[in-house]
Amino acid sequence: MVRLNKNRMDFLEKFRKLIREYSEGSKNVEELFAELIDFVHSLNKEEQRAVERV
Repeated sequence: MVRLNKNRMDFLEKFRKLIREYSEGSKNVEELFAELIDFVHSLNKEEQRAVERV
């Protein structure tokens, strides 16, 4: 997604932040999983929005 549209870089940064926070120990597995689910839902919404534009 990022390669095709640099405006989506914020998704990559959000994902990296989630992983970094988990790796540093500031999030447990349950918190990370819940945030990853939210992240996936936001990606799905972005994909739907992009399709609607075409």
